[in-house]
Amino acid sequence: LSHLGHLLSRDQRRRIRRIDVLFLNIDGNYLSHPEAFKLIEQIGPRVVIPMHYHFGGAVSAFNAGAAENNYSVREAAGSTVLFSDTTLPRSTEILYLQPQDY
Repeated sequence: LSHLGHLLSRDQRRRIRRIDVLFLNIDGNYLSHPEAFKLIEQIGPRVVIPMHYHFGGAVSAFNAGAAENNYSVREAAGSTVLFSDTTLPRSTEILYLQPQDY
C-alpha cells in the first residue's frame, strides 16, 4: 500500500481481489495505527509486512495494536521470505523483515 493515507471505499474493496501479502507503512505519517488495523481488516491479508518502521516508537505502538487486534507478530530471519499457498499462515500475521545491509 506504500503511502496510502485513507481507508478503502466500498467500491475499492469490491474491486480488490485476494491479497495474501500486504506491505504496510506503519510510521503513522499517512495512516494512524488504528486506521492501519481497520485497513488490514478491510483487506484480510494472510501476512502484513511493515514498512517505514525505523521511527521512534513505531514498532512498539504498532505491536501493541497488533496484540489488541489478536494478530501474531514475528520477525523473519533475514531480509527476504518466500511464500506459497501451503506456507502462508491461516490467519493474519505481522511479519517484520530484517533490514538488508547495503
